Order: sequence, then C-alpha cells, then structure tokens
Amino acid sequence: MRWGWLLLLAGCQLGPVIPTEDAGFPGDGGAGTGSLQGPLAFPVHGAFELHNTPGGQLTGFSFVLVEHDLSCSQLEALDGGAVAQPFRQIYAGVLANQANDGPPPSTYQVLTNFPPGGGYAAFVSYSDIYGDGGQSGPFTATDGSVTLATSGPYEVSGSFNATVPDANGQSTNLSGTFDAPYCP
Repeated sequence: MRWGWLLLLAGCQLGPVIPTEDAGFPGDGGAGTGSLQGPLAFPVHGAFELHNTPGGQLTGFSFVLVEHDLSCSQLEALDGGAVAQPFRQIYAGVLANQANDGPPPSTYQVLTNFPPGGGYAAFVSYSDIYGDGGQSGPFTATDGSVTLATSGPYEVSGSFNATVPDANGQSTNLSGTFDAPYCP
C-alpha cells in the first residue's frame, strides 16, 4: 500500500507519516464512521485504520477520515494519482519510535518529537487532495491530543482535539470522533 505521507524519524522527530503495507486482517475494506468540528470540518463519509510498519515492524496505529465515499481498495488505488473528485482528509494516529504491539487505549499528547526514553506520540494532520492527485498540506497539528477508546489491529475508535494550521498559516481548532476498521 502506498500513501502520500512521509515518516521522518531523524533524531526522533515526528513528521507526517506514511503507513506502509503489512500483512493483517483480510477485512472487507468497508469504511467506518467519524465526525468533525471546527473551521476545517467537513462531512466524514469514511474512516479507515492503518498500521504503521516501517521496516516491517509495527510502531503504531493511525486512521484517515475522508470527505467522500471510498472503500478501502478505492482509497489505496488513489496512490497519489488523479482522483475523480477532489476531497479533504484528516490523517492522525499514535506512534512510537520502536516496534511494539500498538498503543493501548488511552489519551496521547500531540508531540513534534517522541518523548525521551520511548513512549507514544500522537499526530493530527489535514490535507486537501486535488483532482490531479496534488495536494495542499498536510498541515500538521502543533498541540492537542488523540484518545483511543478502542485500539487494536482490526479497529481504532475514539476522539481527538488539536490545533492545526490552515492553508494561510492561521492556527485553528479541529476536533472529531472516529470509528475506523482496519484497511488492509
């Protein structure tokens, strides 16, 4: 699975993240649900869990909320190419800088660096995806939190509240809920 995000762990820095392909639950690719509040909010038509597996090792769970109806396989097929309809997305999750079994249910702080000595850091980002496959963003949150009520290899659910810059560089609040099945 290829996605348009980048994982930069140079010096334990958190940056936009690329979920990588991994073997897992052979789900049907059905979309989950979510909701958003704030100036950047849009109607959520799908939510998907992704596994972050750099080097084949699980480092955390993430989720994507999208503006129009997509199945998991349709989302994967986008792969940075042209899309029939431009859309907006939220990409967020909880990661560690070392292999683990995934973050347990809890509330995690949005951080720009991993905590000293290990542990988890949350991230939240917003992007506009254009019809030609280009994008504006990701605009990555500078603070906030992600709460995982359910956290497992087949589903993540919970809520988030973050301060995210918009395309003009102005900070704005974005919050929401998610119930995202695994997108293999």
